[in-house]
Amino acid sequence: MSTDRSDRLYDTWRASAEKFDYFVLGILGALYAYIANNFEPGVLGLNPKTVELSALATLFASAILGFLRVEASVLLTSLNHRYLRANKQRGLFTQQLANGRPFLNSATGQIYAPHDAQEEVAAINNALPGIKEQMERTSRRAEITYAWRNRLVLLGFLCLVGARVWGVYYHAV
Repeated sequence: MSTDRSDRLYDTWRASAEKFDYFVLGILGALYAYIANNFEPGVLGLNPKTVELSALATLFASAILGFLRVEASVLLTSLNHRYLRANKQRGLFTQQLANGRPFLNSATGQIYAPHDAQEEVAAINNALPGIKEQMERTSRRAEITYAWRNRLVLLGFLCLVGARVWGVYYHAV
């Protein structure tokens, strides 16, 4: 079925995105550790050491955003699970309500009278908009942290390269 293929494709994409986030975070950590280990402080001012310090601060900020991105992705997966589970439960309750008779929840062993099932459906209907809103906020936060993490990685790398190149000419003068 095409749904199965699209689900597999989505799972593959999500796993790849998570691995990419972990990879970027690992590279950031290694790069930050290397730079910090070899960093020799200097007088603050318009000089290569200050630019290198700026690169360190920028890479540190991008690592924080990387952690926030991973955190948002994990939360989004949890919220998505809750949303899909609630929709599935609502569908099962609604289907059983059509019979108009009490029914057994085979997963929990609980017996539901029609009015109990209606209360469950109402509770799920009340909860779903809140979960959906949380998902949208978390998704937006994940997108923002992704974009700013990448911008700061690029800026930090450019500052580092600029500081190293400028350092050669700065000391030559």
